[in-house]
Amino acid sequence: MPTLIERASELTDRIKSLGDSHATQGESQGFATRVQELSEPMIAISVSARRLEMFATKDISVEAPSLDARMLKKTIDDLAAKFDRDPRSILAADVNWRHATRNKLTNLAVRLDAILSEAWRAHVLALRPAVDQGLLRVLSIDPLHKPAANRVAVLLAQLEALADQLPKTEEDFGKPEGLAAEATQAWKDLPQDMPEEVQELFRAINEGMATAAHLTEDAINWLRENGLLETLAISWRPV
Repeated sequence: MPTLIERASELTDRIKSLGDSHATQGESQGFATRVQELSEPMIAISVSARRLEMFATKDISVEAPSLDARMLKKTIDDLAAKFDRDPRSILAADVNWRHATRNKLTNLAVRLDAILSEAWRAHVLALRPAVDQGLLRVLSIDPLHKPAANRVAVLLAQLEALADQLPKTEEDFGKPEGLAAEATQAWKDLPQDMPEEVQELFRAINEGMATAAHLTEDAINWLRENGLLETLAISWRPV
């Protein structure tokens, strides 16, 4: 798609240049408006197309229907041909033609942006570590592991936020990998083998429903081994 990108950028620059250099004083305001009508969606298309190039260099899969590329090429080719025949004609006061062309360009820009957003979100979310959310919630209750568990949750939330923001720079492309690596290591540092009875105890404590029945021998031994037994307070529940 590089040739198409270059042609779109070149045409955008030529349209803007035409508005700057060929408009007479009396029609300059009208030309400026018409230039903006066509150049804004063209610029948006160019930005998305360049992102598409960057996606390819990063091996980020993009499922863009060929129809979009064909439509984009035809629209730009038609504009370029009209410009070559009579540069001022594409900025002429033909409202119907201008609006129809602008709508085509705008729809293509929106479509390209949606395709890239979907591909980027899938790419970023695929980097997330396989975290047991149930266990993570339990560990966030556990006084011993709460800070580390909360750190994992924060990193996962940051990854989710990045998934909704298309990258603008080379640095932006590398951020998800860094966050994912940090989240993966933070998750690995947490105990993955907490006994189910201990998990049930922490869930019950968090819900205010813990009873003596939750203090099984395995749960008490785990609390003792992890230095938490002395932090556990027991009281009578009002009848």
